[in-house]
Amino acid sequence: MNDLPDELLLQRWQQDDKPAGKELYRRYFPVVRRYFYNKAGSDECDDLVGATFLRCHQGLQTFRGEASFKTFILKVARNVFADHCRRRAHHRKHLAGVTPSSDEVSARDLAKSPFSIVADGQQARLLLEGLRTLPLEIQELLELFYWEELSGSEIASVLEIPEGTVRSRLKSARRQLTERLEQLAGSPEELASTLSDLDGWARKIRAGMNRTPE
Repeated sequence: MNDLPDELLLQRWQQDDKPAGKELYRRYFPVVRRYFYNKAGSDECDDLVGATFLRCHQGLQTFRGEASFKTFILKVARNVFADHCRRRAHHRKHLAGVTPSSDEVSARDLAKSPFSIVADGQQARLLLEGLRTLPLEIQELLELFYWEELSGSEIASVLEIPEGTVRSRLKSARRQLTERLEQLAGSPEELASTLSDLDGWARKIRAGMNRTPE
């Protein structure tokens, strides 16, 4: 089962083959968990992962294979998180009488820093915190690029925007991340070390999050 391609497993799962669904869950649990990892609190992350796979199963018959299963399940995760953010925003409005606009809300506004840091080094902690201070849409874009290593067309599919827009937004997003890291860094040396190898630190963080369920 574990040597079958996603497409065949998906076809079998659509026909109610439970072992095929279990194998897709095993493969994509780390992907979905990474999506939520730096956006939600540790007490919320597992619930959001579970809700994503449940909604994915409920929507199986709507998937026609126009894109990869990875982009499909990331779209589902994105919708689950959007619903989560709306609930949190409604709660904040109820408590404070005001709701910030969606382009102002960051992960740091929504939840405390999740879990223990998953990669060694102050540079990894700096990168995680820098991402969390950005508006959620920018954080999401950068994490899809750095952590999931998606192509421009794949990111466009997940975010449902033109590929050209992805390229222009990535350029702006990298600039904003650099500005946040400059504000957060404890020393010029720490900043230089982080900025010199963003791809490398992102890979180390990704490796630390790759916990697969038993």
